[in-house]
Amino acid sequence: MNKLIKNKKILITGASGSLGSQLAKDFSKLNVNLILQGRSLTKLKKIKLKNKNRHSLLSLDFNHENSMTELNNFFKNEFYPDIVVHCLGGSFGINRTFSSRDDWTKVWNMNLGYSHEINNTVIPKMVKKNWGRIIHLSSISTTFIKGNAPYISAKYALEGYVKSVSKEISKNNVIMLCVSPGIIDIKNRYFNKLKKEKKNEFKNFMKAHIPINRMASLKEISNLILFLSSDNSSYMPGSIVKIDGQGN
Repeated sequence: MNKLIKNKKILITGASGSLGSQLAKDFSKLNVNLILQGRSLTKLKKIKLKNKNRHSLLSLDFNHENSMTELNNFFKNEFYPDIVVHCLGGSFGINRTFSSRDDWTKVWNMNLGYSHEINNTVIPKMVKKNWGRIIHLSSISTTFIKGNAPYISAKYALEGYVKSVSKEISKNNVIMLCVSPGIIDIKNRYFNKLKKEKKNEFKNFMKAHIPINRMASLKEISNLILFLSSDNSSYMPGSIVKIDGQGN
């Protein structure tokens, strides 16, 4: 794997989150150059990176009006990425089906809108070099169709976006795809708490929905993304790659 992405330049958005931090640690072991974007510089600094002098930390909140201009200026001063992993996303507590348009827009922007704007900047550079990898994160929610409407609809839109854009850029060896994780064992998240506090309820859920009978680890998701970030994904444009423990 090291040889396949050695010296590649990689942007991870949402890098201060659980999965983004895991990816940053794993990528940093492979002789690459990282740009780690997150809203909290303090959290970014806590990520244990190898070869720290090769990497850049970017404290940037995409909800702010001039954030994309700041990001583009950063690229010009540093480098444009060969690989982008979008870990942006979430429901932000907006779970009512009939919530306001502004709330829906917030969820959609964080799960697709801002990533789309970033892609508009980096994809032309990748096309020019005839190489690029862009990986988005979807969710098991699109399989279960269970959860809140703003979030699920945003993830469905994301998957449609990935499939359609891929048809235009894959001929230039720019591979955009989507990883759709199942339930990840993340400290203090819903299922992590359920496992500790309501063991029978957790066991019943696993038995009914997850044949492998356990949650995924962050490392398992990260390993897949590292694999897909290399030439190994060269014949996978537009793929929605499930890693959900369901076996279907």
